[in-house]
Formats: sequence, C-alpha cells, structure tokens
Amino acid sequence: MKLLLLIFTTLFLSVSVFGQEKTIELVHKKRNKVELIKLNSPIVLVVSKKRKIRGTLIDFDENNLTIRDNKGIVNNIDILTIHKIKRDRFKNRRWLEPFGYIGVGAGLALVATPFIWIFDGGAKAQEALEFAGILASVSFPVILIGTSKRSFNMKKIWTLIVRDE
Repeated sequence: MKLLLLIFTTLFLSVSVFGQEKTIELVHKKRNKVELIKLNSPIVLVVSKKRKIRGTLIDFDENNLTIRDNKGIVNNIDILTIHKIKRDRFKNRRWLEPFGYIGVGAGLALVATPFIWIFDGGAKAQEALEFAGILASVSFPVILIGTSKRSFNMKKIWTLIVRDE
C-alpha cells in the first residue's frame, strides 16, 4: 500500500512539474480580463503600421518574443515595440472544410451558368444563379467568422505579462 501511494505521489508531482507550459498573459487594463497565449500558437504581431509579422510563437522572455514567420525566418521582437497582437478566434479550423466545399460549389455553379444558358436556355440559367447564391450565402458568412482573428491593442487597452512557470 505504501509503495502504491509512493508511486502515485511521484507520478502526480512529475506531471504537475513537467506538464506546465510557458504562457503569455494579456491583461485588460479596465476589466481585469485575462487571455492566454501559449507556445507554438499562431499569432500576428503588428510592430508598426507597415510591418506585420505572421508566424508561430517559439519562445519568449521578459523583454523579447521569438517568432518563426511563415517563410521560416526567426524574428526576435522587443515587447515594448508591439502595437497589436492578433490570434485566431478558433483554435481548430477543421470544421470549416465542409463550408469551403460548399463555397467551391457556388463558384462552379457560377462558372457553369453561361454553358447552361447556351444549352438549356435562360430559365435554367436563372435557377443555376439562384442555386449559386444560396450556396454562397450559406458558406461565405461562416467562413468569414471562422477565419476571423481576435485583436489585442497593446498600446491602449491590454498589457502583456510573461509567465515563466
């Protein structure tokens, strides 16, 4: 019994010590709302009006964020120079695939409309355009919402706190 208790205690302590990740906390100045950004999460940093860095957060410390952009270049950015941080509203986008296929169907219906007009007449082409409109109205708003990003204004509203746990 003591051996079993020792094994479970050792397992629990090893999971609690090694299972913690480094996180960045974004704290709202007025509402005390906290948002967490973990390592290896995709983010967009706006450093100036003309410079945006899109990539994956690799590492950070008290003064710098290290990001690998989409081209594979590693950027080291000072925390004080960041104007805005953007991250995906949804972590997993696999649920958007069926709506993407529906959007492709809308595009195919638009491409096929002149051929339908030639071979079957104007009434059938009108139905094809209505069908394309229905497909587009179902898929495009969902894709727009699903690919949106959450924005954090670092100069006015949010403060960045580095937790190295």
